[in-house]
Amino acid sequence: MANSKYSIFFLSWVELKFQLPFRLIKCVEIKRPDQDQLQRIKSHLEAKDASPRIWKTIYEKEIKTTDGGSRYEKLEDKYWKYYFLEIEFQNTSELYDILDSLKLAFNMLQKEIQFGLEIYKPEKGNSVPSYNPLLDNIFYSNKLPAKPIRLVKDDFLLVKQYYNRILNLQNENVINALKSFEGLKGIPSKSDFKTLGYFTIIEQLITHNPKDSGDSLTRQMVAKIPLINRRLAIPINFLEIFGEIKIETVIKKLYSYRSHIAHGLTISFDKEFNIFENRKRINDFIKQLVKSIIISAIMEPDLISDLKKC
Repeated sequence: MANSKYSIFFLSWVELKFQLPFRLIKCVEIKRPDQDQLQRIKSHLEAKDASPRIWKTIYEKEIKTTDGGSRYEKLEDKYWKYYFLEIEFQNTSELYDILDSLKLAFNMLQKEIQFGLEIYKPEKGNSVPSYNPLLDNIFYSNKLPAKPIRLVKDDFLLVKQYYNRILNLQNENVINALKSFEGLKGIPSKSDFKTLGYFTIIEQLITHNPKDSGDSLTRQMVAKIPLINRRLAIPINFLEIFGEIKIETVIKKLYSYRSHIAHGLTISFDKEFNIFENRKRINDFIKQLVKSIIISAIMEPDLISDLKKC
């Protein structure tokens, strides 16, 4: 019996450096669109008033470097950079399990991917498009993205590893942290509420209510974050980001920054928080830190549970 299919469009400007189609997991392939999918996505972008100059450039052209600089050249149709995840499923319960775990797994990639149009094609009948309006925001300026996100097979093998772990997770605390991270995507990046949300996830995963003054949240983080970082397959390079400043100092400053936001205090990047330079840099780092801790929780949930109690 034929299965139904559910396709998810890579809204982000990506370049895939491997042969397609590529089997990600048993029921999921990464592939180029068929004619129906291609028409659907183009109609969708046009209907959303997305700038044709932007999306036709990033999906249908490539950058060519010359002695005089660089320019965009039109690609043959077969090399266009429209990509889909295609899921085969038998019932909606199976689809939602796959879809939810896949999106949570993709969130953990360092190279962040946004998804847009989703197309449901039942076993019989015509396909039906839908989309997440929160993610359709990268075309509504006249500015091209600086460069594509280049992905190789190893990136998707990581997604597969995270997906298999997430699918079998029994730790409710870790599951809730993953869902909270997904939920924060709907909050603007410059919002302090998003920053506080990231800190909440860290606290949720690795801290407990302080027993006394020597067991403060700051002290817990100073003790636990370096340990977690050392165990990661791809640890955060604090030296590269902050130079010779000690990890303990960075973490203390981070938590002080969180307290300033929570209490409505003035934040100065010229004085107390000068090691972070500006709001964007600190927010990018906090996000990277949260991802690293969540990845550790996915890979070693028992360790994170034990650390939370310490």
